[in-house]
Amino acid sequence: MRTLIVDDEHFVRKGLMFTLPWESFQFKIVGEADNGQSALAFMRAHEVDVLITDLTMPIMNGFELMKQVREEFPYVWIVVLTCHQDFAYAQEALQLGAIDYLVKTQIEGQHSYETLQRISRRITHEGSLRHSSSAEPFQGVNATECERWDFLLIPVPPEPMAIVEVWGELQHEDMTRVGEVGWFIRNHRYRSRSELLDALLEQERYKRYLIIVISGESTSWTRGFERYVEHLVFYEFHPDQPVLFEYAQSGQASEGSSDSAIAEELRSQWLTFRWIYGDHVFHEWMRTVQRVRPAKSALMTIMGDTLFAWEFIEGVREMLEPWRVTGGPRCLRDLVSMLQSIRGILRSRPVTEEVAICICKAVRHMSESLHEPLGLEEVAQRVGLSRGYFSQCIRQVTGKSYHDMIIEMRIAHASRLLAETNALIYQVAEQSGFRDEKYFSKVFKHYTGRLPTEFRNVCNIQSRNSQGRKSQDEGGISAGMNETLNS
Repeated sequence: MRTLIVDDEHFVRKGLMFTLPWESFQFKIVGEADNGQSALAFMRAHEVDVLITDLTMPIMNGFELMKQVREEFPYVWIVVLTCHQDFAYAQEALQLGAIDYLVKTQIEGQHSYETLQRISRRITHEGSLRHSSSAEPFQGVNATECERWDFLLIPVPPEPMAIVEVWGELQHEDMTRVGEVGWFIRNHRYRSRSELLDALLEQERYKRYLIIVISGESTSWTRGFERYVEHLVFYEFHPDQPVLFEYAQSGQASEGSSDSAIAEELRSQWLTFRWIYGDHVFHEWMRTVQRVRPAKSALMTIMGDTLFAWEFIEGVREMLEPWRVTGGPRCLRDLVSMLQSIRGILRSRPVTEEVAICICKAVRHMSESLHEPLGLEEVAQRVGLSRGYFSQCIRQVTGKSYHDMIIEMRIAHASRLLAETNALIYQVAEQSGFRDEKYFSKVFKHYTGRLPTEFRNVCNIQSRNSQGRKSQDEGGISAGMNETLNS
């Protein structure tokens, strides 16, 4: 894609031109300009597909340039370049037709890769809409017989029925709950996708919702589609980027790569823990994830055991708390942010890189082997440290003694077994590393405030109440979806 960069600052233009990986995403820089007037002169003499422009420039600013380009070159993609991080400032540019915006201070390292990748995908996506559209604008469901389109409104993260309070223009009778995914909206008032995008911009709804436009008559709704939606939300949702996604009924919904060899490669790289200290290693691992796009469930499986174990490291638990509440990060950007925070915590510990990695591996081994005795000396030998030095370092890295760490892990593991299985109390004790049932009960009550049997009873009551509410919801959902999708 032939790209023109417009900015009145010489060094900004040169920095953009020579430091970003343009060719990796099919961009080719064909020119530069220092104001809107010279940019128009260049575009009238050369073919340009993508215009990247600053907003504040002398002679002709970015807003004036965009208006002129919309008239003379309606099929040129426009990306706004600004120093202002507040989206409210860039909103006017988006309403004038810009497809995205870049914050100058964030275009470096991993940010540059993510930014160009996002813009490239946006152009590909909207380009497909351009090619598939007719000369007439898209109309709402009741406006024409040539095309019917409804849409799926997805709260990120999921939320209760309060959605009508946020989207006041929607009516209850036009909304049908779709499992845990979101809301299916039909008979809406939006005459075009542009109107729907404007509605998404209102009150910054795009920060909490993702929209998938569904064309044609819907005839089935499968778990496969729900996995497709989860995959789309995870890899495409950006809380600062309003966008509509298109789902073709005849198309095949991608749910992510399930290649076992790739998953194993990602897992092996992850378990070296070199990504904690090595920025290049971390960014390369994330690039592989972005390129391959494994299913979210597969990615969580790769990281899950490690992150569960690291919950017991002081400072890391707080980073993982939102994950436990919502069932995982909303999107890849949230995951990257969380991992960066964890990296910062671990790198701040007063030990060397090698020692920190040894302790991280030891903590993971402890979490995986809770059914075993796991003496301090045994674990220390496993990671190649002396007993005394390991005892000192594990406290420096985790903030806890080895004894406190292993007991907390055993109690957490026992809690899950009591809540999720029907194993007898003595079996739970053994599987959690306690060889004496009475001692287990005593320690469990000390940490949880309840005996194991009491804890299980409370969990069973909560589970029955939750299942009852879910059954009622699913009954209404099933009837509503059958009526809606087959009408």
